[in-house]
Amino acid sequence: DFWAEWCGPCKMMGPIVTQMAKEYAGRAHFAKLNTDQNRGIASQFQVMSIPNFIVFKGGKPVGQIQIQSALGTASDPLAVAHHDVKIGLAIANSP
Repeated sequence: DFWAEWCGPCKMMGPIVTQMAKEYAGRAHFAKLNTDQNRGIASQFQVMSIPNFIVFKGGKPVGQIQIQSALGTASDPLAVAHHDVKIGLAIANSP
């Protein structure tokens, strides 16, 4: 979870990330990276907007999910974000 303290949509995603971490405990690991404090890492992974999620498999990125646009237009933005994160996890768990 690439995020920043000032980012409203990032704060909306916080409870979803926590819920997903519990739901996928033992099958997936979740981490948060503050982009203001880790600009070099955010740049390395070409994170241009937040919230942004990168799905890794075997230590390598296999997918990236940018959720901000969906949060602004969906009737249930949290459901959309939850759905998008699940898709990313499905990609990571595919053979």
